[in-house]
Amino acid sequence: ALTAGGVTANLVAVDDGVAAAGGGTLTDACEALPAGSLAGSIALVDRGLCAFTVKVKNAQTAGAVGVIVANNTDGVILMGG
Repeated sequence: ALTAGGVTANLVAVDDGVAAAGGGTLTDACEALPAGSLAGSIALVDRGLCAFTVKVKNAQTAGAVGVIVANNTDGVILMGG
């Protein structure tokens, strides 16, 4: 749950180890992340081939307290989910 004070934590670039064909990156969080690897951190992920809900769930399962999605390609991000 968020409070009026917000969230403060270290920012960590995610590395899911898989750069899927068709535009995926190592940092898109489309693959499961090791348990605890983001404990207490804010995850920095690229937009990519999977849904934003998948990225956030993978980061959350790895212990992240927040997620920032970077627009690493041309165009506007239309987030949903």
